[in-house]
Amino acid sequence: MRAFQQDFEQFSSIKDINYVQLYGYNWGISLPALVSHNTPVPVSHILEQNQFSPLLHIYIQHQSAVAQISSSNLDVRELWLDPRTGQLFRGPFVDWSFNWMTFALGLGSNSTSNSPTLLSLQTYSDSTAIFNYLIQTLTAHDFLHGINWSNKMISEPIANEDIASILSSLPGTIYNRTYLKIIARWPGDRKKWYFKLEGQWNIPDAMWESKVDMDDGLIRFTILPSDIQALHNHQFWLFYDLVGEWDELAESWLSQAHSMFSQLGICKDEWEEYTIMLRFWLELDCQKKHLTQNNRDTPANKPLYLFILPIPKPSDSETIWNSWVTGSKYFWSFDSSGNQEVSEDLELPSLLSRIMVRHVWWDHSAYNAIQQLHISKGFDPRTLSLTQLLEFSILEVIGDEERFEELQGMTFL
Repeated sequence: MRAFQQDFEQFSSIKDINYVQLYGYNWGISLPALVSHNTPVPVSHILEQNQFSPLLHIYIQHQSAVAQISSSNLDVRELWLDPRTGQLFRGPFVDWSFNWMTFALGLGSNSTSNSPTLLSLQTYSDSTAIFNYLIQTLTAHDFLHGINWSNKMISEPIANEDIASILSSLPGTIYNRTYLKIIARWPGDRKKWYFKLEGQWNIPDAMWESKVDMDDGLIRFTILPSDIQALHNHQFWLFYDLVGEWDELAESWLSQAHSMFSQLGICKDEWEEYTIMLRFWLELDCQKKHLTQNNRDTPANKPLYLFILPIPKPSDSETIWNSWVTGSKYFWSFDSSGNQEVSEDLELPSLLSRIMVRHVWWDHSAYNAIQQLHISKGFDPRTLSLTQLLEFSILEVIGDEERFEELQGMTFL
């Protein structure tokens, strides 16, 4: 209820034309709904009602740029639509049922008109009308950007014995996530790919704000001894994005996916199985230890530092990866440089670790939209003509024998 009150106070006082103007509440059976003048519609409801259509998602991205409200910090679930004009506004956050989030990053326009015609709300379910609008308004590059952003994600835990192979072999490739069979590889320099800490879940605010990236690749967190007990039985996650030429790989793949599916004899029913690794999650589970005299010997006012060890690069040797997998992922120290580890005699919390990988994939409607793009340019989707037109890199196809042996025996839990 407090969230509704905050939304009302915020959006009823804003006079900016790019924000929804609210006038009151509509008290429903279970939760109150905010009432807006001329009844704007939450974009989240529109997308969900249209099964998160990639074409509609591209259109929304483009219109956020037209309305000059696009931002890397603006969640699409904060967008509302004026059904009279078709214009987008910012408004209260309205969630959807799907486990997916995306930001209104905006997509440019190749239109010479300063005020492009907007589609009516009634045409949002007409994929042909939306596609025709997009190819007249956006470049092919921007169209593929939008398809890329309309991806779906799935996360899966990895068995310990497979962590090294998966995190070193899958980055920079296209693979079947069920059988872990690689079908294509990015032709660029493999040494450019690495994992970078980008976020967290469930870490205390003060601890996360104390994060320091050390020159030697260590990540340092500062924890006061008085806060140690609060970490007991506490589970938190660090997520590491795969950095390199990810967007280039994704959009090169999308431009030539139909060619590769045809070349490798991959049927349409299997298209959604082919994925790109986006990131992995490192779960750290703080194990409670009984308070002993050694715990009491910890200086009460002296900061304690938790260091997270660097993640190997995908191009690193098997020996380096195996050492990281089997070794500890962290250590404690009273030294801010981490030169001296805390003795185990102090019995500080131990952290059990687990790894989950997040895969990115595209559904049939995305691949169908790409097929339409090929045809609109006069190309056969089974060729590399679109890839060559856009000057994308052609992926290296992995032969059947190499493809079936490379990751043989690896499994997700």
